[in-house]
Amino acid sequence: MPDTEKFQDPHRDPTFEEIRDRAYQLYIERGADDGQDLDDWLAAEAELMGLQERADEPFRQRSKAATAGDTSSTD
Repeated sequence: MPDTEKFQDPHRDPTFEEIRDRAYQLYIERGADDGQDLDDWLAAEAELMGLQERADEPFRQRSKAATAGDTSSTD
């Protein structure tokens, strides 16, 4: 797990360079597979802003419902 705590200052947003560097790290960690640059950028931005758990939560909820065989709508 990368050391991103130094970026998680609640009084400032991460810089362009910090997001760029973390997005590149994610790209390398994925095996340098092209075509997911926007996903890497958004994941890096959310991670550095300390928002990763909140950003993943709706997906986790959908995944749990699908795994449990829940076919009801959440509208």
